[in-house]
Amino acid sequence: MEEQEKELLIQKIVSKNPIVGWDRDDLAQELRYVFARCEANFDPSKGVKFTTYFIGAAKNKLGKIRKKVYDTPLLLDDDTVDLIESPSPDPRIHDVMDALDQVTSKDIILEYYLGNLSLKEIADAHGLSIQRVHQIIQKGIEDVRVKLTVKG
Repeated sequence: MEEQEKELLIQKIVSKNPIVGWDRDDLAQELRYVFARCEANFDPSKGVKFTTYFIGAAKNKLGKIRKKVYDTPLLLDDDTVDLIESPSPDPRIHDVMDALDQVTSKDIILEYYLGNLSLKEIADAHGLSIQRVHQIIQKGIEDVRVKLTVKG
């Protein structure tokens, strides 16, 4: 397979399989490694086309990345972690948390950071997808930052 065809195939797979928190270029680089391994291990006598073999391996790799992303706690900057986990938090945090648009947003953030629940556990408890829980947490943290900046 020519380099240009390889790159088009990789970009197509990446565009159809986005992963929250991963840049497209990073995913494409992971798939380039998968491609190289597939080239080294491919056995045409098995009766499978190379592209079919590669696509299966690529989706397998993306599934492993996705699982790792959703099973790993979100990484926050030190200020945000201190703000949420401090034994005597900034008094403004209570006002800001109360002002979050959705009660579920506040609950989910507290469950994640103070309750040490995984994204999957929270998603199951609220009947949401893992990706939606991740989005709610990210949006909630951003709202907290904005409101703290505005309140000064």
